[in-house]
Amino acid sequence: YEEQNNSVVAFMNEHYPNSIDTLSNYSINEVYNEYLDYCSTNRIEEVETRTKFSRTICIRYNMKTQPRKRDGKSLRCFVSI
Repeated sequence: YEEQNNSVVAFMNEHYPNSIDTLSNYSINEVYNEYLDYCSTNRIEEVETRTKFSRTICIRYNMKTQPRKRDGKSLRCFVSI
């Protein structure tokens, strides 16, 4: 039921079904852009904002966001708590 009514959960179940820890390899923007592509491909009209998207992931999957450096740039990334 939740997957049908929550596009973020449906996306996570499809793209990261085995390990949420792999999210820490990507910035929030990278994962959010994947989510937008997923919504477009699946014709999901109820698309969450980037803020709500990251909050949902943090709450549901026991994560937080923090800045990390990659290629000299500071990016906000998901990390497990």
